[in-house]
Amino acid sequence: MKKLNLFVGVLVIAALLLLIVLLVQTFFTDGNTARPDPTTTPPKATATITPPTTDDAVDTPEPTDDVSPTPDIAPLEGASLTLEAFIGREKLSFIYSSAMFDRIQMDTGELFYLKSDPTNDTFIEIVFHEGDIEFRKASFLDPFIPRPTSLDMLGQILVAGSGVTAEGMATTDGVSFVDAWLIDVEGGFFAVVAGYKDDAAKADIYRMLDTLTFSL
Repeated sequence: MKKLNLFVGVLVIAALLLLIVLLVQTFFTDGNTARPDPTTTPPKATATITPPTTDDAVDTPEPTDDVSPTPDIAPLEGASLTLEAFIGREKLSFIYSSAMFDRIQMDTGELFYLKSDPTNDTFIEIVFHEGDIEFRKASFLDPFIPRPTSLDMLGQILVAGSGVTAEGMATTDGVSFVDAWLIDVEGGFFAVVAGYKDDAAKADIYRMLDTLTFSL
């Protein structure tokens, strides 16, 4: 019985010694471990973005408003002619190109034949007529195309591409075409008549008609 008590006492002492050793070791270990300062905020992580190199850049052309204009037909060059009314002295003026037209002077006006058409089917006649325009216009184009397949009264329109307003008329027999404009003035009217057979000839004579101006 004494031996058992002695053995138990030895175990208790050994256990106490082991506990003391563990406590001492824990104390020194905790003392040497650095604790973070609770008042200090750790730095935040930052992301770095690398810009693209200039070699990878693509040059985009800037938009431009520079649009080359479409060239227009050159204006007709030549001599300026004027036809005057008998009573009110109104004037109808235009440009005549001797390089494009043969000119025939008439008692009350002018007749021009396009040189590039030897048949004389392409012409411009600009004449002053005495009398009432309303009485004359219904049959005015009969001498130019005696047997028309159509006759159109167009009302007040511009003469070709000019700024002159006149009573417009057009007739054809299916082969030849005649456009006419009658300009009412005191004591009569100016008659501008254009004859042609195709669009090319029409374009040539309309260049001359585009130069018309009217003045009082």
